[in-house]
Amino acid sequence: MKARRGAEEKLLRHLLDKVLGLSEAETGGYRHYVFECLARTDLAKAQKWWDKEKAASDRLASNDARNYLHTLQKAQAEQAAASDVDEAISLLSDLDAEEACRPLRKMGERFQATEPTRGLRFAEEAVVKARALPLPNRAWHLAAACDLVVRLGQQLAGRKLL
Repeated sequence: MKARRGAEEKLLRHLLDKVLGLSEAETGGYRHYVFECLARTDLAKAQKWWDKEKAASDRLASNDARNYLHTLQKAQAEQAAASDVDEAISLLSDLDAEEACRPLRKMGERFQATEPTRGLRFAEEAVVKARALPLPNRAWHLAAACDLVVRLGQQLAGRKLL
């Protein structure tokens, strides 16, 4: 079983390297999603890839560069969430409110069963970000964040927020 897992990881790394070596057009616009997978599986390698792409800046459009940077920041925040809530939240501070809501909720859900107080801190920040959004997105993100607050054991607070 261990050998199979190692072979799968080796294949995954090989495929990620090959696809990320292609241009955005050659991947049909899916290169960003491949980078997201790399960032989730090997953050250090994703950082190296991003540094290399920045050096060859003529290959990236400004919007693409922003998307890659935000993907990297989200992955860094996910990694930091286990040890430092404030650091994880600060890593997401460059993202606009719309883009930050989902990762904050995901981190809150991640700690729902094991550390509800840590999860609640992420949910509270998601509420703050959701309130900064225009309607109708404000309503959707606020409802999702409030639902998380309730699932984290703060039923009264969750109802008040709505």
